[in-house]
Amino acid sequence: MYEGILCKEQFLYVVLFVIKKITIPFLNKVRKRYSF
Repeated sequence: MYEGILCKEQFLYVVLFVIKKITIPFLNKVRKRYSF
């Protein structure tokens, strides 16, 4: 049970990390294009 919870938290952490890696450059591109 405890190992399963740990796995789930690690998985969420990895997913968030990947999302950040993808969205931050994307947001930078959008920001440059529309220059907020």
